Amino acid sequence: MTGVRPNQTVEWHTQRLLASIGVPSTGAKLTFLGSEVNVGSVHRNECAVSAAIGAQAVAAAHLWHLRTGGAQDVVIDRRKAVASLLSGQNQWIDGHDMSVSRAAEAPVSALFQTRDERWIYLVGLYPALRDGLLKLLDCPNDRVEIAAAVRKWNSFELEELIGALNLVGAVVRTRDEWRAHEQGVELSQSPLIEIRQVGDGPRIPLEPADRPLSGIRVIDFTHVLAGPTLTRTLAEHGADVLRLSSPRFPDPDELLLDTAWGKRGAYLDLDLAGNAEKLQTLLAEADVFVQSWSPRSMKRRGLTADELCARHPGLIYVHVNAFGFTGPWAERKGFEQLAQSVTGMAADEGGGGAPRLSATTPLADVLAAYLGAAGTMAALKRRSEAGGSWEVRVSLTGAIMWLQDLGHSGHSGGTPPTPEPVERPTPFGRLRHAGPVAHFSKTPADWTLPPCPPGAYPAQW
Repeated sequence: MTGVRPNQTVEWHTQRLLASIGVPSTGAKLTFLGSEVNVGSVHRNECAVSAAIGAQAVAAAHLWHLRTGGAQDVVIDRRKAVASLLSGQNQWIDGHDMSVSRAAEAPVSALFQTRDERWIYLVGLYPALRDGLLKLLDCPNDRVEIAAAVRKWNSFELEELIGALNLVGAVVRTRDEWRAHEQGVELSQSPLIEIRQVGDGPRIPLEPADRPLSGIRVIDFTHVLAGPTLTRTLAEHGADVLRLSSPRFPDPDELLLDTAWGKRGAYLDLDLAGNAEKLQTLLAEADVFVQSWSPRSMKRRGLTADELCARHPGLIYVHVNAFGFTGPWAERKGFEQLAQSVTGMAADEGGGGAPRLSATTPLADVLAAYLGAAGTMAALKRRSEAGGSWEVRVSLTGAIMWLQDLGHSGHSGGTPPTPEPVERPTPFGRLRHAGPVAHFSKTPADWTLPPCPPGAYPAQW
């Protein structure tokens, strides 16, 4: 993440992102509408998300140029770009609030003060994570009781034990503390979007098509928000996305309503007999495999990038995680809240008082999703020109560190704009939601399928 200079324009940062992944602007005339938007954050959230959306949009236009020789105008309204961070917070079914914040509500998922007067963010989004934290703290699932239990602990001792137990929680740090931490140092020396060749593979040309990703088959093996948003972005450019999930680890409906656009959803529990082989059969016909599960889980199942690319030459393996891919925290579980907490963003947003998350949250999830989508399309470009199997890596914490490097906004007030909703029928009901942000003059970004319940389709192409 070297070479980022603070307080540059959104156009400058977009071009820096594209240069870092080897994608030229050929095929796209990119225009940003409006000036920098004040979202009530001391950070340049709008600039970051506009640049990330711009990078993936230019990457999509460039792929279509490679397929057809055509060029097109790409327009991004900066207010719509920053409003997209809150797309899941502004969705309704037949007038009923279905915001994703409802899904994250839980007594144990919050900031708590420790014995040494520091703050720690705990996350119990799933039952196993919640129950593990409550067992560790030896208290009931009650916010007051949890706060009292956390008060008995030293912050960093509790953090280390949480990591050792494969649970989720991290101490709030300042930016300087994180940049001096071994994991922070590791991330600062790593690419924001890492694209590495992991094996040989055939050159697979991009044939003429009406959309940038027409004919590209994507397996979505992700959960919660960053990974599903990444694959939703690929779907809005025409990719055939098959979402595979287990009924034992369901994502909340509110998240599906936001992220499952353009996908077919199938159940595939890898612990059931024959399903691991079925996944390999699907991978044999896939172009892209996107996953956001913990590295130790993927290693245990033989589903790492090196293993799958060796078995399926030409595969593009996309990996989203919390804290980066090397260093002592590479295998730790984490979510949006921890990315903002450990990096110093939450401390800065608190302005010297109690830490708080950015007003435009989710933030790390959405930034990582758009950055990962841009990296995926860059890898498809490389495969079409030189062949090979490729891995694309992005992390939530890396995305926040990049945002911090853009400089401060100079604002402390203001409120984020809300998305302009559209209304469509879905199997869940008539849904008001936010549509794609980037406008393309020749290949309009949109989804061909509404969100569907998990398991609504068979696990097949």
